[in-house]
This record gives sequence, C-alpha cells and structure tokens, in this order.
Amino acid sequence: MYTKKSVDQGNKLYDCWDLWINPYIKKESRQLIRREMKRPLTKTDKPGYIYAYSFENGPLASTDAFAYFKIGRTADPHRRMYQVAHLCNHMPKIIELFPSFPLVTDRPYMSTNLETLDRKIQQLPKCPATHRVERLILLELSSLYEKADVKCSACGQLHREWIRVERTRYADGTLMTDQELWTSNIKPVVLRWIQYGVLASAINKENFIYK
Repeated sequence: MYTKKSVDQGNKLYDCWDLWINPYIKKESRQLIRREMKRPLTKTDKPGYIYAYSFENGPLASTDAFAYFKIGRTADPHRRMYQVAHLCNHMPKIIELFPSFPLVTDRPYMSTNLETLDRKIQQLPKCPATHRVERLILLELSSLYEKADVKCSACGQLHREWIRVERTRYADGTLMTDQELWTSNIKPVVLRWIQYGVLASAINKENFIYK
C-alpha cells in the first residue's frame, strides 16, 4: 500500500502562487482557485484528456459577435464526441485535445477528426488529474468570460461548461476568427492548468512510498 512520507513536501507546489493564478480575475475567483489547488489529490483525480470543441449549428454556434467553446475532460475522447453527436444532433468540431492531438485543418468536421482520433487513441499520452485540471480551467474561464449554459432541445439536458468569448477586432477592423480567439485567449489558460496538473501529480507521487 501507499504510506505518506514523514516530511510533507506539498508546499513545493504553492511557493509561487502567481505562476498559476491569473491576477486579473476577480478576488473571489482567485480564492476559489486557491482553495481548489490546496485540496489533496484523491483517487477520483484520474488521468484522461482535456478537450475543446464547438458547434457549427444550433444556439451555441459562433456568431459575428461571439465565439463559443466547450471545455471538458474525458477518459475516452472518441466515445465522448460520439455521445454528443448522437444525443444532441449536433456535430461537434474538435478544436483541440490535450495533451496531444493531430489537427486536421483542411477537413474540420467531427467525423474526419474522429476517424483520425480513433486510429491514434492508443498512442496518445494522458493528462494527469484531469478532474482537478478541468475544474481549475473552468473556474478561471468563468471569471474571465460569460458562461453560456443552454438547455438542449434534443437531449433535454442543460449543457454546461460552455464559454462565450466576445469577438474582438484587429486594428484594421477585421474580426478575430474562432481559432484566433482560441489560440490567444483560451488555450494559454488550458495549458497552464495542465502544467499544474502534471506538477501536482508528480509531487503527490513523491509524497508517498510504496510498501
């Protein structure tokens, strides 16, 4: 079994809070994030994948004013995307899968992405502590952007964890695309908390010895 070492090394993770917590979000959100970071990892904090997708149709499809992104976690990306398409009658367009997914930019539809993903799934690494990472990502994003929870007319469920990002313009007046908004605004947040999950998981293992 696992037993805890006599010396608590958990403080290593929190020596530099500012490396992790965005100073520009609300104070209440920073406190929630800090509280979430300090909770010990448990057996429920399993490895998996962090995904992001969007819809090209329906109430959560992007508009000239806003882009919509769904962020979540799963142990089986292929199955999860199939469930969304089957239950909600909307074809999710996979934006990115973490920690690794080969983008198919010239064939952007879910069916093509899933065919690629299905072939690659066994080769992909997993992200540690995805439940915790997902929670931290959504805490920060919901402080920066409006949540866009919508009840689905197809499956009858309330779709949560959708983020609505106001579309901004370049100096010449050109609107940023969904991909540009994702790359500049959302992806850095996701990557930072994935890095946190890797470090938190490593320290958690270091604090236990196997007997």
